[in-house]
Amino acid sequence: MKGFLAFLLFRAAHSAECARDGSKTCGDAQLSGSLFLQLSGSPDKKVHAAEPEMVSQMEPNMVKSQMGPDSVGVDDVDGGLAPPSPPNDAFYPPSFGDIVVGDLVWSDEFDDPTGTGMVNSSKWRWDSGTQLPPSLHPANSELQAYTDRTSNSYLEDGKLKIIAKCENFESRSFTSARLHTEASATFGPGHRMEVKASLPTGRGAWPAVWMLPTDEVYGAWPNSGEIDIVEAVGCTQSKVYGTVHTDAYNHMKNTQKGNDLPIDYGSWHTYTLDWLDSEIRWYVDGQHYHTFAPDTSHYSRWPFSEKFYLILNVAVGGSWGGYCLNGQEPSCSSWDEFGQEQVMEVDYVRVNQLWESSTG
Repeated sequence: MKGFLAFLLFRAAHSAECARDGSKTCGDAQLSGSLFLQLSGSPDKKVHAAEPEMVSQMEPNMVKSQMGPDSVGVDDVDGGLAPPSPPNDAFYPPSFGDIVVGDLVWSDEFDDPTGTGMVNSSKWRWDSGTQLPPSLHPANSELQAYTDRTSNSYLEDGKLKIIAKCENFESRSFTSARLHTEASATFGPGHRMEVKASLPTGRGAWPAVWMLPTDEVYGAWPNSGEIDIVEAVGCTQSKVYGTVHTDAYNHMKNTQKGNDLPIDYGSWHTYTLDWLDSEIRWYVDGQHYHTFAPDTSHYSRWPFSEKFYLILNVAVGGSWGGYCLNGQEPSCSSWDEFGQEQVMEVDYVRVNQLWESSTG
């Protein structure tokens, strides 16, 4: 409550200052997405955007994904329903420019109410093994075996940890984890994805937060699309990437569409993706650094009118992740490679409704 009152006082002072100085821009875009968290009184204490019970009450125009009895995700309902009223910005991430952010529709705060360290299996599933099906993206010559063991993914101190490490398992020398929401939550245009994370920096590590299509409407990868919310590779440290892959634009043809931003990605940052009807925008800590806005008349350029699901993983090596290692595996003794475990930490994943402001 103290943090909320502090936030209101800040807004009042901010509004008064803007009224005195007409040259200032006084929109919600000035307010940092982490501001309300910072005003809560403790940098380690999480202020929840909404409790699950609240989310269920906030979705008059949403339905559950038709993906089985344990499905807990939400999909848009088509049919021309009006968007909900703009929310109280004390509990939602800020709007950016012509974007209006609506209700929280899905999230995981990675709390551990049972104290077991177990990831919520009603929200996440694990890919496992050394060879993923082709529909789950080319293997990219990666070196890890993915597992669903708690030694590779678990909850601790209100955060998800994905551990990539040296370990002999299923004929591989490395293990890691890849979690996804395919069975629980899928999303299409009209959503903001926001992930607060710190990423591993060792050479040979390839962490990613990304999305694949639930149904391959236009055929196998890359025809049905891929959205990379954020990727990083230890071979190009201090830089993150936001990218899409389609039939026309993909790394197999060296035509992928993306951009990069220099940051210390081993520190905590908030990665945001705004997915609109005809364009996708990328942000880091509120800084807009890339937009993909092609001719959307053909699926080869825009397969992004369909439903996609979220993926969190740390790959090891591979055609991009290990390109600087000259064909060798990452060292299990070098401290700047895999002499220490490579850990991806995620504080939260949140998905909000999103639409373009009619006033622009």
